[in-house]
Amino acid sequence: MHPHAHEQSILDTIRFAGAFIFLADLMLKVAYFRCSKFVNIQIRQIFAMFFLARPAAVVLYHAFAVTIKTHKLIYYKVIEH
Repeated sequence: MHPHAHEQSILDTIRFAGAFIFLADLMLKVAYFRCSKFVNIQIRQIFAMFFLARPAAVVLYHAFAVTIKTHKLIYYKVIEH
């Protein structure tokens, strides 16, 4: 048995719990959106845009962060040689 197997199993459990909480949260938000009567159509549209804009912002942020980190890595490798 690997010496870090216990720590890895704890991390896997935490990741599973996080994914479960995320999915439960998402399903509850979708159920709220479908079943609720909003005060006006604008509030309903804002709530709907939240579902699209937030994931898009997260994807763009991570793409930007990966691009910057990759650029730094390439830059440091060029400087070293």
